[in-house]
Amino acid sequence: MSFRLEDKYIVNNEDKIKILSFIEKSDFEQEFKNRDITSIYFDDKNLRMFHDSEEGSTPRKKIRVRFYEDKNKNLNLEKKINSQEGKFKITKKINFNDLNNYKKNGYYDSTYGICYPVLKVNYNRYYFKKKDYRITFDININFKDTNNENFRYLENFSVLEVKILNKFNIPLELEQLPLNKIRYSKYSEGIKKIYDRIDKNRIYF
Repeated sequence: MSFRLEDKYIVNNEDKIKILSFIEKSDFEQEFKNRDITSIYFDDKNLRMFHDSEEGSTPRKKIRVRFYEDKNKNLNLEKKINSQEGKFKITKKINFNDLNNYKKNGYYDSTYGICYPVLKVNYNRYYFKKKDYRITFDININFKDTNNENFRYLENFSVLEVKILNKFNIPLELEQLPLNKIRYSKYSEGIKKIYDRIDKNRIYF
């Protein structure tokens, strides 16, 4: 378990090429090939994880199943935990049968009880690294209702995230980024946008 600092920045779609060029000129290396990522988020019947995130409560969690292009090989159950000390993530390898079981019967969490899938998020991620920090750049972010994937929303911007392991200072060179730092959660934004298009008072289960 390692704590890390994460800062996020909004990138307008017309600025994507400019930002990628900036990263390249700043001598970052491509850590992995860019790839599609899909996350299925879980929450309880009262969406307490969503409300805790919106209120900025600590400690709080997000629970999701994440996979890449081939979900049969890269299926992970992840718990992202925000505490007073920082953020950390617990990852467990699962299989497709586990995922189907969680979809049907829910997933039990010691804090939130039985949780069910409420949101599906998909995007394409670029990975860069330099020294002891990393940059990820997420484009084509879209949200779907897990009960009816015809209800979807395509985000009109991209998200750049700076991740620094075991340090609590942003490197000076990253302050050159022509962006404004924001607080952004794909889970929270997806819930707000999908619910707003369907029914704000809808119960999912």
